[in-house]
Amino acid sequence: MWLLDDAQIVNQAAITATGLAAQTAISSASIAKYFVHSYTQSNLLMQTTSEALNYALAYVASRAETTIRCDAITLDLYTNNYTAGTIAALDLDYFDPVSITTTQPGTGTGTSTITKNLQVFGAQHQITTNSWKATFTTLEPIIDGFILNSSLYGVLGTNTLSY
Repeated sequence: MWLLDDAQIVNQAAITATGLAAQTAISSASIAKYFVHSYTQSNLLMQTTSEALNYALAYVASRAETTIRCDAITLDLYTNNYTAGTIAALDLDYFDPVSITTTQPGTGTGTSTITKNLQVFGAQHQITTNSWKATFTTLEPIIDGFILNSSLYGVLGTNTLSY
């Protein structure tokens, strides 16, 4: 299911490393558009206030605007000849990158597609005698980090090298 709301917006972040001063990042444009949506973390294991500030800046930069999102995807695995879905459901793990594409009804001339590159943040399997449904909770990463050998996050010149 695709959602478009302000639930994931963060336009003010306060990040505090253990024993150091709080570092704050703010997007005034986002606050003017969506009101204040705060994120606060403290006692984080960072070595410097510079690292804390970079984290706050990255969080606000990646969450200042709303975007269409997919919070979860459910696969109905109790169908004939759905080997690819079954293998995917059994292979997926936390933080695995996934690309979700859906075709939406178009207005006027045909259809349109929505594609999002997300990460898996949860998995649930409901298995009964006559059904098997796998639901994967998904989220957009704060920063699209570089993952070796990944076709989604391992493209030189496209993905961010981050920690």
